[in-house]
Amino acid sequence: MALTQLQVKNAKAVDKPLKFFDGGGLFLLVQSLDPNSTKYWRLAYRFAGKQKTLALGVYPEISLSLARDRREKARKLLANGADPSNTKKAKKIASRVLADDSFEIVAREWFMGRVPNWKENHSSKIITQFEKDIFPWLGARPVDKIISPVLLTAIRRIEGRGALETAHRTLTYCEQIFCYAIATGRTLRDPTAGMRNLITPIKPKKTSRRFLTHNF
Repeated sequence: MALTQLQVKNAKAVDKPLKFFDGGGLFLLVQSLDPNSTKYWRLAYRFAGKQKTLALGVYPEISLSLARDRREKARKLLANGADPSNTKKAKKIASRVLADDSFEIVAREWFMGRVPNWKENHSSKIITQFEKDIFPWLGARPVDKIISPVLLTAIRRIEGRGALETAHRTLTYCEQIFCYAIATGRTLRDPTAGMRNLITPIKPKKTSRRFLTHNF
């Protein structure tokens, strides 16, 4: 049964923390009998076969209606194949208010999903590159509003300083991010399509040849 505002206000624990459930995985966690005890909104959910819990805020700063709104936003992310916890972490790292479908949030979600498989120096290099060359220009834009010319301009800024390998590598990661955005329902198209032919190709590195003598 769904909670009422009065139930939330009067919710108390007895001798141990208690959970008061509202439905859809949303519950209020009350830590003690103390009337001034902190009350935490939490969302229980499953992702990739694992049981997880998402913190939604503290009552009364976060009201019952606002907690429900946050629950629905989290469930929408789940329906699109994204982990709400990763979205929250991405927003926290971004240190500013960004929409769940902004390019930076989607990119950081993609990044955090792959960090466990990368060496630390490699993952650090990638995210630093995006923070320097991509997020300042595209980070706050909704991922489904980014068009090829806008992305190409950002890539060409990298190309313009002579960092061709970095430009191509960044474009490769952008391709993967947009594939992730499509898979999680944030966009229907990939603006990186055909873009690789528009930036300067990397010249193959010269290899030294050894002259071999043959006995005839």
